[in-house]
Amino acid sequence: MTPPHNTRLQLWLLRRPDTAHRAREVLLVEAAGLWDETRAAVLAAVRAYEAGQALPEELAGRAVVREAVELSDEDVDLTPARHIPAEQALVTADLIVRRRDELVDLLRRLPVTVPPVTPGGGEPPAAQITVGDLVKKGLVALNTDPATVVRPGDVLVPSIGPRVKVRVAGPADDGRPLGAQMFLLRTRAGYVDPWCFAGFLVAQANLRRMTSPGSVPRVDVRKAHLPRLPLTTQLAYAGHFRRLREFEDALWLAATAGEEVARMVGEGLVAGTLGSG
Repeated sequence: MTPPHNTRLQLWLLRRPDTAHRAREVLLVEAAGLWDETRAAVLAAVRAYEAGQALPEELAGRAVVREAVELSDEDVDLTPARHIPAEQALVTADLIVRRRDELVDLLRRLPVTVPPVTPGGGEPPAAQITVGDLVKKGLVALNTDPATVVRPGDVLVPSIGPRVKVRVAGPADDGRPLGAQMFLLRTRAGYVDPWCFAGFLVAQANLRRMTSPGSVPRVDVRKAHLPRLPLTTQLAYAGHFRRLREFEDALWLAATAGEEVARMVGEGLVAGTLGSG
């Protein structure tokens, strides 16, 4: 699917109602924020609702149960945050202080993740080979079946743009299905290193080669060009690309946490939860 980047996405879970009462209710959960906390909140809300229990107090400001008829006015908007009472959405000063301290600690550790750089010769490495040729030679296996089981080290590439985010599967991905509109590239051990492979794959020249123009850009990963490198050289590049990905992840986490803290502090000042002195 192609996400609309100018709007917030929603996930709807639909099923046949088990009782007439349940047919009139809708559980809404605000899922913005850091993943671990968001995952815990969503699971807690769904489990309480499924058990017919009141939502836990710690979910105030993140989850609410509404009658379906209340959501069906002339301006229908099912964004969860719009239906959570303002007084519930307020956070405590202790939580704001804790989030701020976590952000400060995260920013303190961020400089260590900045990858080191050294001048190079100015020439791209070695002769080139396409991904399509690597597939033909049996050095890379390509799969697009949504049911394909992902393994750590697989290179995952979306088949639809415009923002092509290539990543190497980690332990958390082990055993999950690939899903729709994705390429899975499994490199042959001892011949092609997956981190080196993925690192060269996301070069701007390759992104232009792989992505077709149009309102819904299509990606053909077979068109990408990669250098022919001995395994020892690939492993050296792989180390750099790993550190670069760690830096990008840390930077994203800091930006996300920073936005959350800025919002919480602003809301706290407006609501009087935080002092202005």
